[in-house]
Amino acid sequence: MVYPNPDLKLNIPKFLYEFADLARDEGFTTYLVGGVIRDLLLSQSVFDYDLIIDFNALELAQMLSKKGLLEIQSLHPAFGTARVLFKGISLDLATTRTESYAFPG
Repeated sequence: MVYPNPDLKLNIPKFLYEFADLARDEGFTTYLVGGVIRDLLLSQSVFDYDLIIDFNALELAQMLSKKGLLEIQSLHPAFGTARVLFKGISLDLATTRTESYAFPG
């Protein structure tokens, strides 16, 4: 995981760092994204953890599952996403990608 600016005072749960360390050990970088950032900034309860995986979220989920480190709840190859259970917490993983459109909007 790319670690946050220490001045932000985010209370990021320890299990997210542990997941990021496991991913890094396999050669992947993780980024915490979405509403969780808002919730952490506002010191609110978090119920939804979204992570972007630099390279391939499906491959990472399968690698860590084979090692017994998480449970795969669902895989969505068409979208490059996976939902996994890590230490009893559901995480939504998505593969980084670029998009382009012929017209704005």
